[in-house]
Amino acid sequence: MPVAMGMRPFLEHPWSDFQTYFQTVIGGGHNCARAVLPSMIERRWGRIINIGTTAVSEMCGHLNPYVTAKMGLTGMGRSLAEEFGPHGITVNEAVPSGVWPHERDPEGTEGKSFRDRSPLAPGMPRPRDVPAAVVFLASDMAAAITGARIPVCCGQVMQD
Repeated sequence: MPVAMGMRPFLEHPWSDFQTYFQTVIGGGHNCARAVLPSMIERRWGRIINIGTTAVSEMCGHLNPYVTAKMGLTGMGRSLAEEFGPHGITVNEAVPSGVWPHERDPEGTEGKSFRDRSPLAPGMPRPRDVPAAVVFLASDMAAAITGARIPVCCGQVMQD
């Protein structure tokens, strides 16, 4: 997310900021789905996995265009899950929070604002955790899961 565009109060975001995020997040999801759905329908099997964010479940007022676009992606995914489920296609979302960029544990105050919200040690997902959720959702083990948001956030945001 471009920091210069993202971290500002709502009244400082022109409509063009929202359009940029919609084009990137929702437009990207739309283009990818349209590219793969015809062959998935033909095979009567497929997996679409979008990448969401826990920011849609948290207080993130200064990230309004980003959060709004990501919530739109969630809605699109759930609509696709319903429409294409009869074709054997599942559509789900892996939902990370802030991801610790190293395999080593954070030290001292590193990532403290995220770590303090987590009941798990080290308190932040690692780089390997998001792709692990995607691999699970793409596997036959997740054949009965569709329209779901799977949090990958060390319990920072707990969902039903």
